[in-house]
Amino acid sequence: MGRLLIPIVFVTLLINSSLTHIFAVSDGVYVIDFKGDVKVVRQGTNTGVQCFNNMGVDPGDIIHTGPGSSATIGYVSRSSFNAKISENTLVQIRDGQPFWMELSTGGLLTRLGNLQPGEQFMIKTPVGACGARGTGWYMTTNGHEDHITAFEHNVYYRPLDQYGDLSENEIWINEGYARKAVKYEEPGQMTAADPGFLDYLWKEAHTMAEIGSAHTGIIEKKNIGTNGTI
Repeated sequence: MGRLLIPIVFVTLLINSSLTHIFAVSDGVYVIDFKGDVKVVRQGTNTGVQCFNNMGVDPGDIIHTGPGSSATIGYVSRSSFNAKISENTLVQIRDGQPFWMELSTGGLLTRLGNLQPGEQFMIKTPVGACGARGTGWYMTTNGHEDHITAFEHNVYYRPLDQYGDLSENEIWINEGYARKAVKYEEPGQMTAADPGFLDYLWKEAHTMAEIGSAHTGIIEKKNIGTNGTI
């Protein structure tokens, strides 16, 4: 007996100059799990809508978590790409050219795997950009300082200059270490991360992976027609 495929399509109607916005989980990013007050602000709007499990999120959309809240997102075609958004965080989904997310404030726990040769995953902040080619890290920003901790393999950081351009230099953070970067300054020296914090990040990453694996095979990549049908 063949495996049952369950295509899941969510349609949101946004009243904006009589324009109906139809989107699907197949657009790439979806909410795996969330806790508390999590809102999604659709591109071109300024009003947040309540998040729900398996909700599709498009490039340009913003996810906002409140106090004591969090959300885990995944990529439909990349089961090994997961990110947990911490409380009090504002993050915009990007199209991967070259940034996959833009973190305005708050924290992100990211774990990657199975990148294609030459491919990289970068997250932009107001201070710089952090990226990897297959690793796990946690980063926070307040718009003036970035703090990066690598708990699996190594991650690189590229600061922004006063003109808003990314440095070509990749400044590395090794597994088990952390760096602080202040806006318009060279990142600080690597320091050993707290072992208890590293253990916490590993546990969070494993939990995130388990939740993501539970969705594998349920969310199927499909094309959606203009009338919202597959």
